[in-house]
Amino acid sequence: MKKHYTVLITALSLLTFAAAATPVFGWANSEGSCYGQGNMIASLGLSIHYFGAYGAFDYGVHDCISAGAAVGYVGYSLLDARHHHIPLMARAAFHPFNLAALADKVIIRDVIDVYVGLSTGWLFVWIKRDNLSLQDEADKPGYRVREYVGMRYHFSPKWSFFIEDCGYLSNIAGGVSYKF
Repeated sequence: MKKHYTVLITALSLLTFAAAATPVFGWANSEGSCYGQGNMIASLGLSIHYFGAYGAFDYGVHDCISAGAAVGYVGYSLLDARHHHIPLMARAAFHPFNLAALADKVIIRDVIDVYVGLSTGWLFVWIKRDNLSLQDEADKPGYRVREYVGMRYHFSPKWSFFIEDCGYLSNIAGGVSYKF
């Protein structure tokens, strides 16, 4: 458990330092990008592998960093059991297309937003079994930390399609996002 807290505290410390150092070093630039500081993005999607659905809200705290929360549901049958997972996650992502070094080199950044991040939170699990066999490690409820990666294609200034490996929300998901 200490390992998870160490990873989380280190990641939050690096994100805080990066946000504070931006005015000094100028390493990020959202001019001409579809993502920027102050953006609020709500997403709704369905998972492709193991049926499920989820919703997420992300806020642009920096030109390269967003933070938010997500909740979902995944249900599937495996052997003699029906599995139900409900994750409640906090998450933070890095948007590399807004790095100043890449700003003039990535010509599609006005319609494509790529991001990678960490999610952490609680996974609620319940299982209906035909018999009383043992649970494996993945089926135990509890605290989780996991990476996630995704991409949004903005087909209008406010709306986008996304695809994402969701960090305990589901394996692969896709859906629609709206930018406020």
